[in-house]
Amino acid sequence: MKHLFSVLIALITFPVILQGQQGRINDLSKFEGVVSASEFNMIKRVHPVAQRAISNREVAGEFKNVTYKLAPNVRVLTGEQKSRLKMSADGILDRSAMGGFNPDPSLIYLDREGEFAFQAQPIDEKSLMVLRPKMSSVFEDLNIPPQEVALTLANTAETDPAVQTTSSKNQEDYLINFVFKDYKIVLDSLGKSGCFITLNGNISLTNPIIEASYTKNNGYRIVFKAGEALNLKADMNIKLKNEQKMLLWGGYAQIPELGKCEIAIYLALTFEGNITLKVEMAHAFDLQLGVKGSTFWYAPTSFKNISDYSLFNEMSADLVLDAKAFAGVMCNANMRVFGLKLLDINFTAGLEATGKIEDNKISAEMGLRALSEWKLLHLKKTMFNKYILMLRYEKPNFAGYDITIHEACAFGDFVAGEIRKSVGGDTIPYTGPLTLLVKQSPSSQPGIYSAQTDKDGIFLAKNIPLKKGSTVSVRVPGVANASPESEATIPFSEIQLYHADYYAGIAGGSVSGGKSKWYKLATAHNTSAGAAQNAAAAGLSGGAAKFQHTSALSRSERIKRISEFMSNVLEYRGPVEFISQSGGRSLSGAISSLKGSYEVRNLNFIPGDLVKARINVDGFIVESDWVETDGLVFTDIETEELQFTGSHTSTSASALKSFVLVTPLRGVSNPQGRLRLIKGMNYSDPLPAAERAMVDAFPEARNAVVYFDKTANLVQLAGNPLTSVAETGPWSKTYSLPLVSAQVFKCDRPFEAVSYTFKNRDIGYSFFMEPCGKSSSRGLQNMFDGMKGQKIKGIMKNVQPKKAAPKVNTVIR
Repeated sequence: MKHLFSVLIALITFPVILQGQQGRINDLSKFEGVVSASEFNMIKRVHPVAQRAISNREVAGEFKNVTYKLAPNVRVLTGEQKSRLKMSADGILDRSAMGGFNPDPSLIYLDREGEFAFQAQPIDEKSLMVLRPKMSSVFEDLNIPPQEVALTLANTAETDPAVQTTSSKNQEDYLINFVFKDYKIVLDSLGKSGCFITLNGNISLTNPIIEASYTKNNGYRIVFKAGEALNLKADMNIKLKNEQKMLLWGGYAQIPELGKCEIAIYLALTFEGNITLKVEMAHAFDLQLGVKGSTFWYAPTSFKNISDYSLFNEMSADLVLDAKAFAGVMCNANMRVFGLKLLDINFTAGLEATGKIEDNKISAEMGLRALSEWKLLHLKKTMFNKYILMLRYEKPNFAGYDITIHEACAFGDFVAGEIRKSVGGDTIPYTGPLTLLVKQSPSSQPGIYSAQTDKDGIFLAKNIPLKKGSTVSVRVPGVANASPESEATIPFSEIQLYHADYYAGIAGGSVSGGKSKWYKLATAHNTSAGAAQNAAAAGLSGGAAKFQHTSALSRSERIKRISEFMSNVLEYRGPVEFISQSGGRSLSGAISSLKGSYEVRNLNFIPGDLVKARINVDGFIVESDWVETDGLVFTDIETEELQFTGSHTSTSASALKSFVLVTPLRGVSNPQGRLRLIKGMNYSDPLPAAERAMVDAFPEARNAVVYFDKTANLVQLAGNPLTSVAETGPWSKTYSLPLVSAQVFKCDRPFEAVSYTFKNRDIGYSFFMEPCGKSSSRGLQNMFDGMKGQKIKGIMKNVQPKKAAPKVNTVIR
């Protein structure tokens, strides 16, 4: 949805938009934002890393065969013209310093060097605000044909100079390599706490490719593909709350004369609490992130997630934490045309750890988090958010014995652990019998189960009945007291709900755990005598694992390792409930997940409700966060062949038609029924009392002209079987105000509303421009700055709970 400042900019300049924009669809939210001083004054330079790559005969990937036709009022800004424009730091152009070139407010200018389009609108006689128009205002046609663009170091735009960045090529792959040598990340910006992280190792990006197409009316497809391999050792000692993102590499693929597709790779760290961690980790992933769909007048009318990923991860960790922490790699990819960001995709993968220290007991768990989100124009959605548990343990401090319970699993009914004994300042494995004391509730008598450690101090007891609330303690012969109790767990620590679709009746998300080596060992049909030792040697007992560097793996070996790791994903299969925050009855379904993802159909969600998913695993209740239901996407009101004519005493507004597109996010049929469209303007100059409309939906509009208030049928849009359109037909309105000059600033405040009834709920959107404040450059700039951080729901995804439908009553006084 629009940010408030974008809506404000568009609507402040509404009278100017109406002039000179005849014979085409006119978007009332024409402006996407302000062109900043840094963008306006940017000088494009080739990055030194790119220069080095080019000298080594690497070729920068770029898009080819792109065609377009500019709108009649678009002009290419010459170098001489731009040199005459002086923008201040607050983003204002001073008219007195333009040296003979005064931008025409009715024209859009393209700066090919800076790769942005702008339209200069007068604030007063001395100042101009530089605004960014929408694509539909810039182009009559645009076609980026389907193609894949391979990125190389010659595409580099940014790097971290402290990270060695190189490229290499073998028979199968092209790699971009990032090497860390005692790379220190200072966590305290003042440098007083001594908190830092030291990294050693490497990250490799394999075959980065951007696949894209974008057209005015024939759809879009944007995908980022890459492989990544990581081998890192990290040492940290932290008592702090912080979040950091460090750029490793930024690159772009040029869309000649129009813009670019950008990609950036970051190290991402988030932590809160006390952490002591030494970790060695190796992981790799193959990734495809993308979305595709239909378009109409550049606007997406359907959205299909075409993302997929696969990965593997190995690690050895020694950690003590009373905190939550994440460390990993973030990838961002986006497409820009003349500065407008069409698509923005983020993918983050890495190690997530949580732990606590209480009652002489240290507990911790570590797992792999993979999260991806996309934002297409004003619509933001989660593609996936998965957590795969890899390691969990509890370690009581106990009278000369070091007892670690690696896993007390209620899902698999087993207990695995390790016992070491203190001898002369060192510890050695305890070999011998032990007793497990298992309580099913705090007041129950414990069940007694015998077990035996092997020569490495490892024990694995199977067929131990465990559920929610069960506790396990260990008793060693010759010691009077049992160890502190450890609680039973399950391998599913979370369930994610990505969407709850009221139109299609679909819920989607993920719930998955990881098959730890203890789980695989406990559930194997045959368990050899040395299996526990082998599991310990694989790194689960805390010993240092030896990893083959993933960057040295061949593609076939990497694919094999990834396949093996993904086969260890523990998939939940069973009942699920969807709980409504409004108090309605819960909805039931069954999950049969694929690689941890699920989709449940035939659910009756209500528009405007908040929903969460819930599963019950052996008494453990796992719930998602609340998610607002979605389902239909509404464009804002478009107007075709809009004209304003008149004299110094009156104005007539007319149009061939105004219309709204409605499309389902996931449904298989186009929306039907009737839709209400309302549009008008609250003018700054006073209207005659007899012509002022009283607008119930916008009571603060006290000097309003209503252009139309019509109810129209939704009909299928030709060529788009899932999209419906509601049209007003021809309309006109005459009122007693003079035509507005393009050279005069007027704070006229448009309003509009779209209302559609679905499942007895009114959904759609409405907005009314906020007051402008002072008509000065500083007053407007302060207002824009103050609103940039505000979050308000956008036109494309706004769903209102049941309330009275917006109505407009026109009263002639």
